[in-house]
Amino acid sequence: MKPKKKKDRTFEQIWQLEMKIFDRFERSAKKDLKEIYDCRDLLIINDFGYCIGSPLEEVEKKELPINEKNFGKNNTTYIWSIGLIPEARGRGLGREMLHKIIMLSSKPRISLDTTSDAMKKLCLKTGFKQLSNTYFVYEKDDTKRI
Repeated sequence: MKPKKKKDRTFEQIWQLEMKIFDRFERSAKKDLKEIYDCRDLLIINDFGYCIGSPLEEVEKKELPINEKNFGKNNTTYIWSIGLIPEARGRGLGREMLHKIIMLSSKPRISLDTTSDAMKKLCLKTGFKQLSNTYFVYEKDDTKRI
């Protein structure tokens, strides 16, 4: 008899948050979120939300905007997913998670892709540069600090 595989409680917590944060049209498929979770370099999770980051090399090149010149150069953490449950929004918790990712990343650049207007505003307030309509990059060595 094959031993039962233990459920990863952290991933299950992230999946439950994903269900609360995103509507069914925006949410990741569970297997896709698990793949992201498995290749993570950084993870921030609390009762209100989560943020998953990994080396940019893990992102398929076709998913990046044409002007992302540093693809595959081992210098960028890509934020796959960041979100807060609706009841926790507007309290600075998303900004706090973004700050933690920036501080914890060993890479000099952090990038993300978003269609959310709220997230776009947060990125710009936090010092990210907008490279396309949806793609943002934060350079740690920039003079503008968070």
